[in-house]
Amino acid sequence: MSQNKKTKVETLTPVNVEFKLEKFSVLTDFVRYYSSPWKIFFSNFLAGTAYGLGFIIGAALLVTIIAYILGNVLANVPIVGQFFAWLNDWLATNLQSYQK
Repeated sequence: MSQNKKTKVETLTPVNVEFKLEKFSVLTDFVRYYSSPWKIFFSNFLAGTAYGLGFIIGAALLVTIIAYILGNVLANVPIVGQFFAWLNDWLATNLQSYQK
């Protein structure tokens, strides 16, 4: 019942492979980078420092913009404005008591 199927085997033709020196220089740089743990540590340290600094600057800008909006725009709203006026007075008196 089973039939033997004969498959045709194709002959493979050789392919010319060209190696470019630019790819080898990138590969050697990659191997040189990963073979030195100090280079990995230093580059990751710099990346983490830049990430943390960017996060702090971005958060400070965001908080400044929100505080400006809350202080100047919402100060004219009747109930919210009274709260912000009270909060401003409270912060001013506490700031003066800490400066003495």
